Amino acid sequence: MNRAAAYLLLLACCAHEPPVISSDDAREARVWPAPPARPLVRFLGSFPRGDRAAAPTSFWQRVASLIVGTEPAASRQGPLLERPFAVAAIRGGFIVADPDGRKVLRVNTNENRITALECPEHPWKMPLALAAEPEGQVCVADGGAGLVLCLSRDGTCRAIGAAALERPSGLALLAGRIYVADPPRHQIVAFAPDGRELLRFGSRGESSGEFNFPSGLGADADGTLLVVDALNFRIVRCSPEGEVLDSFGEPGDGSGAFGRPKGVATDAAGRIFVSDAQNDVVIVFSRMGAFQTAVGGTGAEAGSLTLPAGVALGDGMLYVADSYNHRVQIFQLLAGEPP
Repeated sequence: MNRAAAYLLLLACCAHEPPVISSDDAREARVWPAPPARPLVRFLGSFPRGDRAAAPTSFWQRVASLIVGTEPAASRQGPLLERPFAVAAIRGGFIVADPDGRKVLRVNTNENRITALECPEHPWKMPLALAAEPEGQVCVADGGAGLVLCLSRDGTCRAIGAAALERPSGLALLAGRIYVADPPRHQIVAFAPDGRELLRFGSRGESSGEFNFPSGLGADADGTLLVVDALNFRIVRCSPEGEVLDSFGEPGDGSGAFGRPKGVATDAAGRIFVSDAQNDVVIVFSRMGAFQTAVGGTGAEAGSLTLPAGVALGDGMLYVADSYNHRVQIFQLLAGEPP
């Protein structure tokens, strides 16, 4: 039995169970910031359903467990998601990329339906980033193949960036272009929908216009490109033409500081959400970069995170790729103070 057939069988076996779990008690208990502050975010549920054994608590313990193979047996038995790394919000649910499982799944939370997305000519090698239009195309950055694959609504698939990218790990759709973060080259590359390279900017460094392993991209509603400049521990705002507008962030483990920033997304109010894989939180900033709250915290219980990676926002929901817990966590955005 080939991989595709085995996976379809797996989906058929679990199709009778809703893929997303939620708990009224969990929703009431897990809010950020904690009372008596006015809450901005609350926990709703996770995909897939079911709990995982507790994970090591420190960052270096988790790294060591992955290297020496001492992770809990549950993860070695082949969970539905092996290492969810990227998420993208779509109408009615979300899409998740799993590089270790070499799969990309569309999850419809309204209809409890899971669909595997595939490009027959380009089997997934290491899907690391996603960008999606609400009801249109889906683009996947395959870091193992060194290119971006865009799937249209009719199921056709086209490759972009072959020989132009080394290990793409961030994606954003903005101003009719496809923006790609290429960390080993410390660059951002923009492509036209037909695959033509339009723009390339960045080099390694700490100064304005330079990056140090940019790991993720996001697009603000005002047309601004957000870059996770990972090893400079900052978020850089750029124009669609690559002009640096401003930046914010600093290294550390205090409120609003970055340990290992990974993904970035913005909501309709302009708030900026950044995942931090070292501190196991999603940090919420105002549009101007002022710290508001940190969502999550280390652990495997509902609402906690372990090595979070991609983040996405849509229809009032926050989706987080909770990588080491083998799941996507779902949170609801609540009415809060304007950014």
